[in-house]
Amino acid sequence: MKTIAIPVYNEEKSIEKTICSITPQINKEDEIFVVASGCTDKTIPILKRLSKKDRRVKILIQKNREGKASAINLIFKKSKGSIIIFTDGDVLLDKNAIKNLIKKMNKDIGAISGRNMPYKEDNFFDKLQSFSWKILNNKKIKEQKKEKFFALNGYLFALKKGIINHLDTKNLIEDALIGWKIRKKGYSTIYEPNAKVYIKAPQNLKDYLNQKKRIRLGWWQMTKQGVNPVKNENKGFIKYLFTDLYAWPYLFLELYCIIASYIDFKRRKIYWKQIKSSKI
Repeated sequence: MKTIAIPVYNEEKSIEKTICSITPQINKEDEIFVVASGCTDKTIPILKRLSKKDRRVKILIQKNREGKASAINLIFKKSKGSIIIFTDGDVLLDKNAIKNLIKKMNKDIGAISGRNMPYKEDNFFDKLQSFSWKILNNKKIKEQKKEKFFALNGYLFALKKGIINHLDTKNLIEDALIGWKIRKKGYSTIYEPNAKVYIKAPQNLKDYLNQKKRIRLGWWQMTKQGVNPVKNENKGFIKYLFTDLYAWPYLFLELYCIIASYIDFKRRKIYWKQIKSSKI
């Protein structure tokens, strides 16, 4: 049995599309476990309607917004599947994503990560995000070959239930932390580029920077786990500086986010802002 786990906060625009991209890929005995945390829009009524149509859709409501890590902790406790597949409420899974994601799962592997794909490539921010994911994909493939891959993809990853049972609720990059903890427990974590998930990029500079700064701040948090964010950086993008137009804005914006997030980390300023322009 599998659990598809979706922590959500105000996803009325996209949650039905996300679930509809999942249901054809799972069995009758599987479950889609949605934790709605502090939702103030129509997300919960939509979920209740979907759960009446399909009993596999199960809802747990948190009255207050408690953060993604808190929702994940609830999923660890309440889910019934031996494999938990995490995704988000504003993405679309490729039609073979789940099958490709878990096909290599065995007793030695603790978690498997999917691949980010652009939902569209119509404007500057779409293409900038597409470039960054191309770089990320190359980085993960290289780490995989060296057996050093651990930073799971929060948009789509699978793990065996019971290896990790609790997360620090203040952590901002739960996917990387889960992968790191799984490796520490002696299991392998692998990257499966054929398990694809489609994501809409932030559509303006403010949302783009807020998203990237939060991720960078999460990496600075990971220093407490023994991870060096600078050493973990992918320098492979440098070769694209003279071949790809989007390499330069990517570089400058990344440098800004690294510095700004480090300052916030030192000030102990922790934040999570919803990126509304990235809803499908």
